[in-house]
Amino acid sequence: MATIQRLVRTGSFPRPRQLSDRRVAWLVREIEEWAEGRPTSDLPPPLNTSKQKAAVSRQAHSED
Repeated sequence: MATIQRLVRTGSFPRPRQLSDRRVAWLVREIEEWAEGRPTSDLPPPLNTSKQKAAVSRQAHSED
C-alpha cells in the first residue's frame, strides 16, 4: 500500500474516494484508465507467478 500512497501523493495514481471516516476506495474505471496509460513491459513475469503450478497442486490434492 505504501507504493499506492506515494503515487497518489505525487499525482501519478488516481485519488481515492472517501467512503467513511476510515475507509477509502477507488473507482474501477479510474484504475483501468490509469493502467491502460502505463507503458507495456518487455520483462517476462516472475517464475513464481505461474497459474499452472497452482492448478497442478490443486489437482494433486483432489486425487488424494
